Amino acid sequence: MKYFLALTVLFFSAAILPGQISLKGSALIGTASGSGYWTWTTPQDEGNLFALPGFGLGLGYQKELSRNYQLEGSIKYIYSQTGQRLNDLDYIYKQHSFELPLLLKMPFPSQDPRIHVVLGPTAIWLPLEAQRVTKQITEDSYAQQPLQLAITAGIDYTWPRGKHRWTLSLYFIHSFTSPEYTWNDSAQGNFRINHFDLTLSWPIPPFRRMEP
Repeated sequence: MKYFLALTVLFFSAAILPGQISLKGSALIGTASGSGYWTWTTPQDEGNLFALPGFGLGLGYQKELSRNYQLEGSIKYIYSQTGQRLNDLDYIYKQHSFELPLLLKMPFPSQDPRIHVVLGPTAIWLPLEAQRVTKQITEDSYAQQPLQLAITAGIDYTWPRGKHRWTLSLYFIHSFTSPEYTWNDSAQGNFRINHFDLTLSWPIPPFRRMEP
């Protein structure tokens, strides 16, 4: 609850405090953890796991804490997927989620002002059905635990355009909890789709207000 309160306060402060509101577009690669059709954490059962592409769209607000430190909150729709090949059959897991990260951006050790190390907690909401797809059938399941906790870590490269900033980010998002899906054959699937996320953030013109 405190996490969502902090994120809400950050977004509403955009109306009265200097900052930058940006659109975000992401390309991502989903990787599996947790358990899928079989227990992925048991080597003899996991088969061959493989990564698959996805995408994301969202909105972010960044506040300058000091000359070198920033705090950013955002909300993003994420379509992610991952795969498992078991006994010559491919299982494709597809997931729709909303990610709400709260990220601290810190100077990179090289002291290059364009580069920041990024770290922070991320809440993941799963209100829509996930899918498990094979050649023969597509199954749907709602998450029994739709609110997930994750951590985001990565690096930002920022370049100025006037008083405003465009940012290219490379993040890894790792979930600590499982949605607990149940498929049509009663198989439990506590899979988690972690992902590498390449995001471009560009300012929305009416709201590009950074501190002088």
